[in-house]
Amino acid sequence: MLAASLSPSVVAGDHPRFFAFSAGVHNTNRSTDFESGIEYRGPTFRWGLQAAAGFMVTAETTGYVYGGLRRDFDFGTHRWGIALSFGAGLYHPGDGKDLGGPVNFRSGFELYRRFDAPSRLGLVFYHLSHAGIYENNPGVNSLVLSYGLALGR
Repeated sequence: MLAASLSPSVVAGDHPRFFAFSAGVHNTNRSTDFESGIEYRGPTFRWGLQAAAGFMVTAETTGYVYGGLRRDFDFGTHRWGIALSFGAGLYHPGDGKDLGGPVNFRSGFELYRRFDAPSRLGLVFYHLSHAGIYENNPGVNSLVLSYGLALGR
């Protein structure tokens, strides 16, 4: 019984559609480029998955637009949890880091806290790279604070 209460779970239908607004540090391993973004998170469907689509821009005019899937794993109280995500999109380096080509993949995780509003606050870490499609594959990491507002169920 203790193991069941400590293991993450997904509550079907308990995840409304969200708009999440984020801000933080892009390319954490080399610079302090400021990043901001918006992500739409659809309703939960099969296997607890959500479709997600968004974009981000940085102070160095880097841009990335993407779509993908995510899944929330709630902890016992359904207030705290971790979300895992993966997506693909188009990257434009602007005056920022060149990732070797336009098609790049985003994988990440979020530690979040739900509130009654319903809203949620999360700390998101994600990695962007092209997985070897092009010759040069330096990749970048971002660490952002995310605030999500529910659109309804």
